[in-house]
Amino acid sequence: MKKFLKIIAAVIFIGSVTAFVRIGGKEKSVLDVKAELEWIQTKDSVYYLSAKVSLINNSPDTIYYESMSCSWRDRYTINTDTMSIFGSFCKKNGPRNVAILPYGTDARGITLDNAKRNFVGLKFKMGFHFIRLKDEKGNPYGSLYKDTLIWSNEVEITKDIPVKYDAKFNPWW
Repeated sequence: MKKFLKIIAAVIFIGSVTAFVRIGGKEKSVLDVKAELEWIQTKDSVYYLSAKVSLINNSPDTIYYESMSCSWRDRYTINTDTMSIFGSFCKKNGPRNVAILPYGTDARGITLDNAKRNFVGLKFKMGFHFIRLKDEKGNPYGSLYKDTLIWSNEVEITKDIPVKYDAKFNPWW
């Protein structure tokens, strides 16, 4: 009986290790998050910052993760109180399983908002709540659904970021 329990414990432990892969003798994250700042737009004295956030698969296998059809932004976070991730208005929302091909990338545009005028020099990171799935059917990877927060590189708001002036700009779309 003890041997059986040890085997079960080993299988659960091995199945729960989801965030790293061994490449060239070194342990590397299966998924990296890269953030890039694209442009700034003002509307009604609120500043909106567009960020491109890329999920990068570092493994030779397709990675599946859990998301939502409309509220996918809820999987992202930011490590500053100065700005927030601008949400979306959802009429219909449901689970969605996303695949990233081996060594592939899944890039998303995310809008951040800030009512403060001068945020040049602000440094921050974007985080992604990675819930890895075993396959496209949504089966859990390992014994449980495990939420792993993965942080991006640090980005800084500089004067070099293009400022857009579009009278028709609507942050909800």
